[in-house]
Amino acid sequence: MNEQKLKDQIKNLGGSLYQVGGCVRDSLLNRPFNDIDYVVEGVATQTLVKEFGEPVGHDFPVFLVNVDGESRELAMARIEKSLGDGYHDFSVEVNGVTLEQDLSRRDLTINAMAWDGRKIIDPFNGQRDLASKKLRHVSQAFQEDPLRILRVGRFAAQLGFEVSQETKDLCKKMKPMLTEIPGDRIVKELDKVLLSPFPSRFFDFLLEVDCLDVHFPEIQALLVPDKHDGTAYRHVMNLLDRAKGRFDLKILYGLLLHDLGKGVTPAENHPSHYNHDK
Repeated sequence: MNEQKLKDQIKNLGGSLYQVGGCVRDSLLNRPFNDIDYVVEGVATQTLVKEFGEPVGHDFPVFLVNVDGESRELAMARIEKSLGDGYHDFSVEVNGVTLEQDLSRRDLTINAMAWDGRKIIDPFNGQRDLASKKLRHVSQAFQEDPLRILRVGRFAAQLGFEVSQETKDLCKKMKPMLTEIPGDRIVKELDKVLLSPFPSRFFDFLLEVDCLDVHFPEIQALLVPDKHDGTAYRHVMNLLDRAKGRFDLKILYGLLLHDLGKGVTPAENHPSHYNHDK
């Protein structure tokens, strides 16, 4: 079926269908996008189960629907609440949740917009921040997920946008939470960063908010004098930016790592690092 038929199907169930998130953002930026994600408002979980079968989401209901020959994700509007300090410690509520409540829990204003087929729903001024090329968190709920620090840096690398001061300040406060992020999620973000037009913006952002040393101490250690570009760190950043994601990941990782060893990490500088003959 096409999207209009899906809209009509949801409408007949008493609800509304919206495109949300990245596809709305990239459409407004005239950037290509592959995935279209949907949110449904006003339909109970069991009604959607009867209509589309069992959901595939582990943490919250996500239904796979075939639209224009492609499998797309259809999620219920949801709100998440942190239950503790853990990366996965969240409770999710879906029934009776409005679209605006769903959008209010998203990370950045530019990702907190929806499209109903006729107009943009933009309760948090995402279009304004797109126009001013700003990355700004939506609400204080941002600080419940430390992965969002890396995502902010990644969007800076992909879009070339500046991060708002209030978002930088919040990220600085969140630094202790960064150790909770699983390694595979860090790698996924880093892969996207290296394939971006402005990779240095990711590392520069983390450095500015005092978070680079948590997962990338060897990169921060490159802040030492070097004959190229002033410091080894800036030399590596300039190479990555000149590459602009035009090479495969193996080469891009090679550029990132090729000067490692020119600096000393805090762990290497500790006396116990050299005491091998005890």
